[in-house]
Amino acid sequence: MIRIFLTLYFLLTVSPSASAATDNHNITIAKTPATVDVRSFDPAHRPKDMPALRTDEAAVTESSFACAVEVEVESKVVGDAPVKTKIVALKVKLSLEVKEWVPKNTTRKIRSHEDGHRQISEAFFENADKVAAEIAKSYIGKELTVKDKDSVQPAIKKAATEFCQQYLGAVEKPSQTAQEKYDEITDHGRNKVPEPRAIQQAIEAVTKQRPAPTSQASR
Repeated sequence: MIRIFLTLYFLLTVSPSASAATDNHNITIAKTPATVDVRSFDPAHRPKDMPALRTDEAAVTESSFACAVEVEVESKVVGDAPVKTKIVALKVKLSLEVKEWVPKNTTRKIRSHEDGHRQISEAFFENADKVAAEIAKSYIGKELTVKDKDSVQPAIKKAATEFCQQYLGAVEKPSQTAQEKYDEITDHGRNKVPEPRAIQQAIEAVTKQRPAPTSQASR
């Protein structure tokens, strides 16, 4: 009856640098407050930008976790030898957008259930900056594998993608698992289990078996 969409995407900005070596481990994490957009719709005339509903669904919630990272590197060219490139700074922007689609004149139960999905997403986003900062530590000073000048840019993009994948794996993935558990506990909002209790149980079911965030980057 009700389902949760979790959309993720990468925004990658690369910034090669030829500056001198530095001991300043420059990590900047900017987390913007989550944005929530609750939209009502006429079931007989659904908006074109609304996600499709299955036959047994009345409403839907979309949560989009975004990771944008700017990577600054130091590159040194010595004759015909491979270009020595290492990461010297990371600037990361994190965001969460939630859209709740509920039918006009719907029941309080359906509204409460959909809002429960929003609360779960925000719960996992709460410490997203700390998670990203921990992951970023192992990227500072990391040497990238490059053969020549032309392969520097692709190497930076690869590192940026790996960073965002690690971040989303530590934040978005467990959030999605908790969303599925929440729907299981509430039978997609059809039973009488109170939403606050279901939210707590769903989050605890994931966090109790969740390993501690790792700062190990792929090398």
